[in-house]
Amino acid sequence: MKRGEFLARKRNEKGLSVSELAKLLNVSEWQIERWENGELPDSEYLLSLSSALDVSVEDILKSEEKSFDSDAGKAQENYAGTDNSKTAYAESFEDVSEADSTSSSDKSAVSFTGRNGYSAFERKFGYTVFAVFIIIVIILSSIQFAKWLDRPRELTLDNYKSFIYVEVEPTRNYNCEEYIVRVSAVRDISDLNLTVRVEFFCYGTGDVTIDVSFSGSIKKGESFEQMINTYEISIEQGFKVISVEGGLD
Repeated sequence: MKRGEFLARKRNEKGLSVSELAKLLNVSEWQIERWENGELPDSEYLLSLSSALDVSVEDILKSEEKSFDSDAGKAQENYAGTDNSKTAYAESFEDVSEADSTSSSDKSAVSFTGRNGYSAFERKFGYTVFAVFIIIVIILSSIQFAKWLDRPRELTLDNYKSFIYVEVEPTRNYNCEEYIVRVSAVRDISDLNLTVRVEFFCYGTGDVTIDVSFSGSIKKGESFEQMINTYEISIEQGFKVISVEGGLD
């Protein structure tokens, strides 16, 4: 069987069109057609072509291929040939090996595996992008972990406003004598001890100061409430947290 017929038959057996094989080897379609018309492929394509068609370089180099359905003895006899044929074949195979070695050592050459159709440059670029992505993920994760380690663990007068909300409200809109002091949590707090000092202006006695204390554990979204009575009509002038402690879960 002629070389071109052999290559065309192997391509068809693999279910590949001329266009598909050309893309796989990164060559033009006319180059595939020249090979199937009998032209010997360049040495730089022999390995990738043999891998794509699942044949050996030896089979491609031979101008005639032994019939796979013929008698094994006859095939062996044909393969033996003459001394001159053996010598010519050996020299051809040696030339191909040397050419392939030269091509591999050339860093500017593009090599293909014949399996996935990606060049060495494309594979290296993909590996580089993946490595950069992994490094970025590790850096971001490390930053978040560092913030978690450095998170506040206890309530203090300096940070309590980030974790609790304090408000004082009258029970009615006029002539008020009763007020509600409410403490709400925006995070789980254990063993809370809080003292709020509320100042009022009372019409009969002037300024009045009342301290309100809260204690116990409180969950995020929960509230403590306590009612205070000024015993006369008053106006709330303001409040402040004078002491606070507790653990941040």
